[in-house]
Amino acid sequence: MTLPVCVGEHEGSLIQFEKNIYTLQMPAAFAPGQPLRIRVRGHGETEEFEIEARAIGSKRTDDGQFEVRARAINLRRTHRETISKALAG
Repeated sequence: MTLPVCVGEHEGSLIQFEKNIYTLQMPAAFAPGQPLRIRVRGHGETEEFEIEARAIGSKRTDDGQFEVRARAINLRRTHRETISKALAG
């Protein structure tokens, strides 16, 4: 399962969250160290919220999108639980 996200004007998906590292599927790449404000879109019972992260790196995938890895900077426990629960399915 994935969560819809928005980084600036770019819409994508949060596909994995493990050990404070987010993996996003995005239409644009982000430079290492670049601060990201990730808006997690409401999904089902999930309310929209924003989290902060720093890009670790971006890698182009076969479908022309980018797999962006980012380290969490500030993450509330409730948001962590919401993300983990939603990604688990």
